[in-house]
Amino acid sequence: MAELEAQKRDNIPETTQEVWYRTFKNRNWDKTKFDIQFQKVLSKPSYGAVKIDEFFVEDQAYTMPEVERMIELRINSLTCQGERLLTDKEMNLQEYLNLKDDYIKLAVAKKLKFQQYNEQQEAYELIIDRSIEIAKSELER
Repeated sequence: MAELEAQKRDNIPETTQEVWYRTFKNRNWDKTKFDIQFQKVLSKPSYGAVKIDEFFVEDQAYTMPEVERMIELRINSLTCQGERLLTDKEMNLQEYLNLKDDYIKLAVAKKLKFQQYNEQQEAYELIIDRSIEIAKSELER
């Protein structure tokens, strides 16, 4: 820690060092893990006021509520996309719109998106075929 204080031009109180030590132990860090993270902290271009979170940059993980929120946002986004695809289609899909099962809506939306992709590809092929016909007729003249 003296090396850290010297290189970072910081004075880390002993009580803080003790708390940090307990935190590292609670995370099951051994000397090797500490040394690796210590070197990363030393190599950062910041000076003064070393914070413990600098040791955990790669160890940071999302909390369970954060993960749940991200999943919920993703599901809602996919559901909205599915509902938008279902309502934009001219097919008779009213029965699907009344479903409460979001997974079925997602599956239908995925199927419709795939169908839309196939229709685009067929349109491209028709354009290419027609272009080839025009080019051939121009060459024959």
